[in-house]
Amino acid sequence: AEKIADAIVKDIDAVKDARVIISDKMAYVSVSITETAGSDTSKDLKEEIGKVVKKTDTAIEDVYVMEDADTFTRMKEIGDDIADGKPVSGFLKELENMFVRVTPTPTAK
Repeated sequence: AEKIADAIVKDIDAVKDARVIISDKMAYVSVSITETAGSDTSKDLKEEIGKVVKKTDTAIEDVYVMEDADTFTRMKEIGDDIADGKPVSGFLKELENMFVRVTPTPTAK
């Protein structure tokens, strides 16, 4: 997940920071975008992020991307909890609620 987040930040100028959580063959991605990245680029940006994720980890089939500040903050907290040893499975329902309801179909199919 960290390798993917680093690749997103490195490869996409509009992204200043990224958080990634992987579950099975799904990647949940939350990004903090630069001020110069306008909201009109949202769909293109999500597709570009999806391509970077799948290029970095070919086992990923579905990529869900969010770019709002609240989700980014929560993803950072979840990532910290996982790094502290809490299982990803304990956060799956919350991740689904954050991403799937807002983005019903994954990007970069």
